[in-house]
Amino acid sequence: MLNKALIFLSFLILVVTIPLTVYLSEVAEVKAENKVAYQLSYPGILPDHPLYFLKALRDRLHLFFNRSLQKKAEIYLLYSDKRVASAQILLEKGKEKMALDTLAKGEKYFFEIPFLMEQAKKQGQSFPKELIEKIKTANEKHAEVIDDFFKKVSQGQNVYLLEIKKINDEIRKKLASF
Repeated sequence: MLNKALIFLSFLILVVTIPLTVYLSEVAEVKAENKVAYQLSYPGILPDHPLYFLKALRDRLHLFFNRSLQKKAEIYLLYSDKRVASAQILLEKGKEKMALDTLAKGEKYFFEIPFLMEQAKKQGQSFPKELIEKIKTANEKHAEVIDDFFKKVSQGQNVYLLEIKKINDEIRKKLASF
């Protein structure tokens, strides 16, 4: 009888402690990395490609012909994410100036989103909570990428990068009200 109780108790301890140990180690890894869990969109053609102007034209037409404020915000988010991902790739390729310009354009696209959200609010419309959370998380991811850029670009570009960081911080402040 004592033998059965000892086996049961050992089994119970193993069942409880192993999953708990695995969970705690995963939490520690996430905290150690301190990365935002958000996947940037695949950029496709990069700004250094000769046919990139066609992509830019298509993007502008897509925005022009779309009238829904929520859909426009989603499109701006997509284009902003693509620009930020493009900037990362360009920086890896060694095209620092083009990477910074592309990063700035991405943040300028993102800057439009809070205005669209305010317009929707004035018109009595509301964005889904999931979209608002996605936008806030994307803003955090963009801030993380900008911080990574500080480590990788030359000192002379830090002033330009600070301007981009200011735009990101402004967006974060505006998003806090939603």
